[in-house]
Amino acid sequence: MRRVVLSMLLLLAVAPVAHGQEACTTTGPNVIVGSLPNVNSYGSVGNIAAFSVGTTSCNIGCDPLSWVASTNQHPVIAQDMFRLKDGVMEHIGMSWLKHGFAALSGSVCGTCTGGGGSALQPGCSDPYSAGLNGSQGNGPRFDINATSTFFPYPHSEPAPAAGTIGRRLQVHHDDLNPALNPGAQYFVTGNYIAPGEQGFPGNDDNNISYRAINVSPSGGSYNITLTGSTVRQSTALDAWQAEIPEVEIQTVHVDGLIQIATHVIDLGGLWQYEYAIFNANSDRSVGEFTVVLNGGTVLTSTGFHDVDYHSGEPYTNASWATTVSGTDVNWATESFAANEDANALRWGALYNFRFVSTSAPSPGSAVISMFKPGTPDSVTINVPVPSGTGGGTAPVSDLACSTTGVDTVDLSWSNNGPYTGIEITRDGSVIAMLSGSTTSYSDSPVALGAHTYGVTAMNGGSTSFTQTCGVSVEADGVSDVACNQVGSGSSVSLSWTNNDPYGSVEVRRGGSVIAVLTGASTTYLDSPVLAGSYTYSVEGLVGAAGTGAVECDVTVLPPPPPTLLFSFEAGDATVTYDPSTGAGSGSSMLTAVELGSSPGYPNAIGGWSMAVGFDASLVSVSGVDQPAGLSGVDFYQATVWSGGVTIGIIESFLGLTTDLAVSTETGVIQLDTVASTFIGDAVGTTSSLIFEDDQHGNPGFEIDNVVAADGVTHNATVSHASVQIVPGVATGLFVRGDANGDSGIDIADPIFILAELFSMGPSSNCDDASDANDDGGKDIGDPIYLLDNLFSSGPNPPSPYPACGADPSVDGLDCASFTPCD
Repeated sequence: MRRVVLSMLLLLAVAPVAHGQEACTTTGPNVIVGSLPNVNSYGSVGNIAAFSVGTTSCNIGCDPLSWVASTNQHPVIAQDMFRLKDGVMEHIGMSWLKHGFAALSGSVCGTCTGGGGSALQPGCSDPYSAGLNGSQGNGPRFDINATSTFFPYPHSEPAPAAGTIGRRLQVHHDDLNPALNPGAQYFVTGNYIAPGEQGFPGNDDNNISYRAINVSPSGGSYNITLTGSTVRQSTALDAWQAEIPEVEIQTVHVDGLIQIATHVIDLGGLWQYEYAIFNANSDRSVGEFTVVLNGGTVLTSTGFHDVDYHSGEPYTNASWATTVSGTDVNWATESFAANEDANALRWGALYNFRFVSTSAPSPGSAVISMFKPGTPDSVTINVPVPSGTGGGTAPVSDLACSTTGVDTVDLSWSNNGPYTGIEITRDGSVIAMLSGSTTSYSDSPVALGAHTYGVTAMNGGSTSFTQTCGVSVEADGVSDVACNQVGSGSSVSLSWTNNDPYGSVEVRRGGSVIAVLTGASTTYLDSPVLAGSYTYSVEGLVGAAGTGAVECDVTVLPPPPPTLLFSFEAGDATVTYDPSTGAGSGSSMLTAVELGSSPGYPNAIGGWSMAVGFDASLVSVSGVDQPAGLSGVDFYQATVWSGGVTIGIIESFLGLTTDLAVSTETGVIQLDTVASTFIGDAVGTTSSLIFEDDQHGNPGFEIDNVVAADGVTHNATVSHASVQIVPGVATGLFVRGDANGDSGIDIADPIFILAELFSMGPSSNCDDASDANDDGGKDIGDPIYLLDNLFSSGPNPPSPYPACGADPSVDGLDCASFTPCD
C-alpha cells in the first residue's frame, strides 16, 4: 500500500488533477457504502460476542465530501447486525462509531476524479477495514445529531473500553446460537453520517448498504463470514423484503428518514402482525407507536423487540410499555420531559412491534409519535390491521405473478374461505371481477414496464386485505455485452447478443447516445477515443420502449511507459568492538543509481524510498545521517524501526529534477554492536544489511524499494551489504571538532586550526577532527564553525560527536591517529 501512496504523492507533484472524466450522479456530495469487504470476529466476554465490519464508501455526488481529521467535518461509520428468523427481521447488535480521518482515491464505484486527503472527491472511494472499524478508540452514538450531522470533537469518552468487546459490534449468544435460531439468516450493514449532504435533499437517505453473513460457533464464541455481495443503498428492511416479497415498506420524513415495514403471517386460524420501524437519521427519534384497531378485535399476545446500547452509552435499555384497549394497541417509552435518555427509537436502530389476533388483516392505520419536541408531533400511516368483529374475510395467499411471452401476465393464488367474488387490479385500477372460486387470471396485452397487481377477496359486503405482487413486462434485453480497447490504439470495440427482435439498438458512452443502429446489429466500433475510463451501454428498443441497458466498462490506456532501470546499493561495513565491553561501531552508505542502460537516460526523478533490514540481536542503529549532497531536496525522512531503517526522499515537489547523479548517496547508517552479545567474544561474526519490501514502516503503510520517475513507480534492483563484526580496537576513530586532540572541545581548538593554517603551527595527526563542519576540507570555515558553536549557540559538529566514531562521510581527509580514541 505504501507504494501506491508514494506514487500518488509524486504524481500530484508533477501533474494537475484531471476532473470531469465521468458524469456524477447527484448534485452536491453524496456518500454511499459501495462495499462491505471484510469482517472480524474478536471472541466473547460472558454471553456477548464482538465483531466488526469493513466499509468502503463512495462519493456518487458531483461535489467533494468533507473528510477532515481532528475536526467534526468528517463522516462517522456505524456497523449493525440483523437476524431474519421465522419471517421476521430484528436488530440484534450495534457498534460505536469509527471517525473518519483521511480520504483515499479508489475506484470501487466508478471513475475517481481527484486525489484524497481532506475530501472524498466525486467518483472516488475510500476503504476502512474491519480492523479500523473495530478500533476500541471509537466514539459513542449519542454524540451525533444525525439530522444536522453535528458532533463535538474530540468525541465523548463516557467510560473506558472493556477488553475484547468494548465499543465493538456486540451481539448476545442467544441471538446467534443455531440451536435457538434454526434456519435463521444474518445480515450486517454499514451506515455513514456525513457532513455536507444535508443541503441536497435525498443525499443523506442512501448511506446504508447490507450484506449477508454466515454465523458459526467457535469455541465459547462465534465467528462470522461474508457471503453473497454488498447490496448498495439498501437497509435491513430492504433485505427483509428481498427475502420475503410480501413484506411492505413505506417511508416518512420527520427530521430525517424513517422506514416502516409490515408483514402479516398466517398461523392457521390466527394471524401474526409484524411492524418494524427503522430510524435512518432522524434526531428527533420515535417515542411511541400506536396501531388503530377495528371494533371487536381480539389479541392473543403482544411483543416488542429492540437492540441494546452498550459500552457507556447513556440511553436506557428498558423495553417499551405495551397498552391494549378496545380502540388501539400502544407501545411507548418514557417521555422526553421525564427522561431525555429514555430508550427512544434513535437513529440507526430498528425496533419491532407485534401482536397475534384472531382476525385476518384489512386496511387500517397506525400513528408514529416523535420523542423530542417539534413539528409535526406525529404522523399517520396506512398499515394492515385485524379486521375485527366477525373475523373479517380472509385474504388469498400464495399470490404469484409471472410473464408469458412479451405481453401477458399470469396470476395465481390460493383461496382461504368461501368468497362471493374476486377483484383484480393493475396499478390501482380494477381490470376484472371474477367468481369467488377463481384461483388464476391472465392479463393481456400488457404494456412494457413495471406493474403492481392486487387480488382482493369478497364475501358479501366484506372485503379482505389486498394481496399484491409486482412484475415487469419487457422484451429480453441484450446480453454478453463486452467492450475492449483495440490493441494499443484509440478505438473501442463493442459486441453483444440480441435476445429478441428489436426495432433499433442504442449505444451510449458515459450516458450519451453515440450511435443508433439497426435492430439486428451486434457489434460497434467507437473511434477515436481518448485515454481514460469509460462506461458503455447497449440497449435494444421495441418502438420507443427500452428493454434495459446493459453496461460494460473499459479503460483506454495510453502507450505503456518504458521500464526504467535503477539500482539500490548498501556499502559493506566493518564494525570493530572491544571484547571487554562488547561495544563497537561502524557505518554503511546507501546509494541510489539510475543505470546508463535505462531507456531515455537520464530521466526526470521525483523521488524514491528505501527499506533496509538488519539483525537486531547483533547490531542496532543509532541514527541515519543525511549526506550533504541531498541538502537541497524538498523532502528527506529517515526513520529507524525495530530491525529496519526506512528513507523517503522527494527531489522536488514541482517535479523539476532531471536525473540522479551517477551515484547518489542517500544516507549513512550508523551501526552499533549490541554490547551484551559480544562481551567476552574474541571471534566476531558476519551479518548483513538487506533491502526488504513491505517489512518496515507503520502497519499497513510499509515501505518498498522503489523510484518514482515521470509519475510512474519503478522497482529498483538491490545489492545487499555484508557487515563484518570483528573484535579489536577500532581504527580511524576520532571526535569531530577536537582539533588538538586534548579530549575536549574549547577555545583552544579553533586557535589550533588557525595556527596550522596561517602561522605555521603544529600539524594535526587527524585532519578529520579539524574538519569541524564536515564539508570534506580543512579551511577557515572550520574555526568559524567552532566559534559559532562555542559562543553563539551554533550547531554542534556533525557525527562523530561527542563520542569517538568513524567518519560517516567519504572525503579526501584521513585520521592517522587520535590519542583520545586509541
